[in-house]
Formats: sequence, C-alpha cells, structure tokens
Amino acid sequence: MIKPTLSVIIATHNSEEYLERCLKPLDSQSYERDNFEIIVVDDGSKDQSVEISKRYADKIIETKPCSVGKARNIGVNNSNGFFLAFIDSDCEVMDGWIKNIILSLSKNNAVTGPVLNGNENSLVAWAEYFIEFGGFHEHHKKSLIRFMPGCNGACTRKDFVTSGGFVDIRAAEDVLFGESLRKSGSNIWFIPNIMIKHLCRTEKQKLFSNMNLLGNFFVISRKINQDIKYSNLINSSFYLPFIFLGRLLISAIYSIQAKKFGKFILSLPIIMSALNSFCLGINQVIQKKENV
Repeated sequence: MIKPTLSVIIATHNSEEYLERCLKPLDSQSYERDNFEIIVVDDGSKDQSVEISKRYADKIIETKPCSVGKARNIGVNNSNGFFLAFIDSDCEVMDGWIKNIILSLSKNNAVTGPVLNGNENSLVAWAEYFIEFGGFHEHHKKSLIRFMPGCNGACTRKDFVTSGGFVDIRAAEDVLFGESLRKSGSNIWFIPNIMIKHLCRTEKQKLFSNMNLLGNFFVISRKINQDIKYSNLINSSFYLPFIFLGRLLISAIYSIQAKKFGKFILSLPIIMSALNSFCLGINQVIQKKENV
C-alpha cells in the first residue's frame, strides 16, 4: 500500500452540530484522494460524532476524554503521511487546501493561512473572529510568523517530531506548539492560499464562557513557557487594563487591514464584553496564585 503524502488530523468531542461541514469538504477536495488520509480522534463523544466521521474519515480513533493536544498526538501516532495537517472540527476548508499545503510543505517546515469567519451574519461571530483570528485575514501577505493556530496548521513529520509535538495540557496548546517549532529551528510561514472558514460562535454566553477560559489559558501557557509574548504581564492584576486596551486596539487594526472595519464597529459592544470576560479569566488565575 502506498503511503499518503498528507495526513489530516481532527480532534473531536461532541461535534455533531458542525462536524459534517468539516469533513465533507475535506473528503471532496479536488486532489487525488489516495494522496491524503483523514484521521478523526474522538475523545469520548456522547453524540453522533463517531457515526458522522465514519462517512468520510479513513481512520477513527476513539479514546477517553483528553486534552486537544493529546488527541492530536494520538492522531499523529496513528498516521502515515509524510506531511501532517491539523484542523478543528468546527472549521471548513476551502477547495485547494490539501494541494496548497502539500506544495508549500515541499519547501517549508510549517505553514498556516487565512482563517475566515464562517458565520458572517452574526455579530457575535464577528466579535469572536476579530479577537481570535483577526490577524489571519485573507489580505495578509506571505510572511514568517510565530504562531500557527491549531485550526489551520501543517508541518512536516520530521519537524513535528523534532519539536516534541503538542503538550498534554488544557491550555493554549497551539501557542506552545508554535514556540516549540520555533525553538527547534522550524520556520512557520503564512501562506495566503491555505484558507479555511471557522464557524465562530453565534451565542453571546457561549462566546463569553470561551473567552473566560482563554483568559485562563493565556496565563497558564505563559507560566509554562516564559518566552511567549507578553509573559511579563501575567504577574499582577495591574496590567489587566493594558491587556484589555491592547487586545482591543490590535483587533481594530486587524479589522482595518482586513477591510472589515465596519463589521468591527457593529460588533464593538460584544467585543468589549468578550474582552472583559477574557481579562476576568486572566485575573482568576492570578488571584488563585496570590491566594495560595
């Protein structure tokens, strides 16, 4: 049996709501199907995620509930591709995604690309998009970057092994993975035609809860790796207003670069509430440390 060139790894947990929107475009890419494999790692879903995966995936691995990082590592350990790609179950690839990754990795260590908002009619989704993925817009030119989002990233198997893979913690595992790649000598390139849509949240409470969790992760990941940007801001609540304003300003700048400033203004009240939840999440971890 000929080994596939690329292994696409997807970690799932109770993802039936959007999983088919992820898997179907992958399975129907205009690229020779034998040249890539789809591997789903399901960590204890109670819904129909496994059944949906069976329609499209080449391999389904069921495991106990675990971190996303561990699930992705399990997928890598059960894959055969020379190249590895990672996408989240709430994302939808554009046609040509497979082909462009394979072409790019023939010359580069690791690659990522634009992450678009897959729920354009929701201001809540736009708020999440600007905060989390604003810098990964479709007008961003090819360039070296430091971070490769777990929802749209790929690297050679050699570079993955050299970096040590993903950490098995519930935190910003993709941020830590990017740092590991960089430290091991791998360059991460932003490639404009490696494009996906992220099905951003459309309910305010779900967005605020997730931003609170990301605030926790912001601190935890920087305690694990002090080389991550802004690690010096997590030792005191004093810096929280600066983190809030900084993230708000950065989101605004990205929206202008992406030619979506109008959407930014319309979603601004939600963005500010979401950033408040983010900073509250940061403060929770800081206060917990101070009270020990």
